[in-house]
Amino acid sequence: MEAAVAPSTPPATHVPAWHHVARHAVMPEPTHDEMARFNFLANLTKRISMLSPGNRIAWDRRVQPSFNREHGHPIEDRADARTAMLADPYFQAWSAIRRANMEMRQQAGRSMVLRQINELNDKAKALNEGASTLRLDPTSKVPYYLEVTDNHCMPGSYHTELGPDDVSAAANYDCGIFVTTGGSLGRLLDGGGKAVATHLRETWPTFSPKRILDLGCGLGHNTLPLAQAYPDAEVIAVDTGAPMLRYGHARAKSLGINNVTFVQADAQFLDSWDDGRWARELGIGPGSFDYIQTVMFWHETRRSTPGWRPVGSRCMWSSLSTPTTWICSSSSSATGTRGSTTSRSGRRCTTSMCSMPWSRSASRALTRLHSVLRHRPS
Repeated sequence: MEAAVAPSTPPATHVPAWHHVARHAVMPEPTHDEMARFNFLANLTKRISMLSPGNRIAWDRRVQPSFNREHGHPIEDRADARTAMLADPYFQAWSAIRRANMEMRQQAGRSMVLRQINELNDKAKALNEGASTLRLDPTSKVPYYLEVTDNHCMPGSYHTELGPDDVSAAANYDCGIFVTTGGSLGRLLDGGGKAVATHLRETWPTFSPKRILDLGCGLGHNTLPLAQAYPDAEVIAVDTGAPMLRYGHARAKSLGINNVTFVQADAQFLDSWDDGRWARELGIGPGSFDYIQTVMFWHETRRSTPGWRPVGSRCMWSSLSTPTTWICSSSSSATGTRGSTTSRSGRRCTTSMCSMPWSRSASRALTRLHSVLRHRPS
């Protein structure tokens, strides 16, 4: 089923209206008031972002000087920075507005989805019925750091199921990320994935992967552009949330994309795949992937204990016991800055230079990746 044609997108300097978002077979259908609410919240998101630079002024003029006077040295770690900023009235006001905006966004999306949840579940089930490209594992355990957190204020995070064949979490995420990003991700809300796919095609025009692994795929916003860019490749998309995978698979089918297999698994336990269920069924083993990526995933992982190195290109590469060839990562974290780096194999890869501490789960996942990549430097 092709996405409906919408009017041309307005100039990038403006927040587009929600009706510019493309529809697919399992996309929630909004009422007039629900659409108006999303439009208001998306514009509020942009307005709040325009207030963000005031935090740097608060830091330079009040927070850092006050900390210096009290402690006799500048702020040296994120814990002190957080404590000091929480006491500043500008940051208090800004963060309260930002939090309220996100809570309103979740309420708006969730109410719209729950109003039609039975229909959405039935649509997804019909598209998923009997498909070998959706591999759910009821025994798969959701990581603790996801179980105890309502990520982005979303009740139940990405994994909670309200009933059989539930897709509510994913439908809420799909319709509401327009608000979270101020309408900046394009009509199919896949701007991050398209950026990665375009970068790969332009930088390595002769690269022709046969098997691709996407870790933390969610509902596939950033997976499908890669599958479209390499239609002859088999794409394995991994996530822990069954609602995300059900919805993502149905969304892919409705958009005519059939070379992605959605798998429920915890990426930090890739070392169990060699002799486990998915290894047998999907043919996963040493040298089984030409390209591995994760997009908008690291900022969802657990914070590490003190002493772990910060996320960054050097840490990413040095965390691998063998140099790898194709890894691409970006982050939607507010602290992330996109850039590029050269791996020890000499190939350039897009990375996220993010100030978030390195996590044990991320390190474990990356340490495992080198053994399932086909291409390794000599």
